[in-house]
Amino acid sequence: MNIMSNSAHKVELDELSITKLEVTEYLLIAYISDGRIISIPVAWFEALRNATLDQLKNLEISPSGYGVHWPDVDEDISVKAFLGIKKNLYGVDGRSFYVILDSMF
Repeated sequence: MNIMSNSAHKVELDELSITKLEVTEYLLIAYISDGRIISIPVAWFEALRNATLDQLKNLEISPSGYGVHWPDVDEDISVKAFLGIKKNLYGVDGRSFYVILDSMF
């Protein structure tokens, strides 16, 4: 007998982690611990946008999986960037800020 449950377990943000990250010239493709595969543009991050492909591929996923660090360009992003929060490329008064996308949960 095949029994399927319609109930879903709500996953809290602090439970999510990046388990693997693939990098192309234009995309960061994150494998999230809940099974999602999410890509975001490299262009969202100024330091990454100006990096070479070799610099983009030189990355370190934190032991907890919460974030990714690029030592060659001194950039860090968290799992939040893949879950609907992105850097605004224009900023306010020249400063970066985060906006929540309408598509978030």
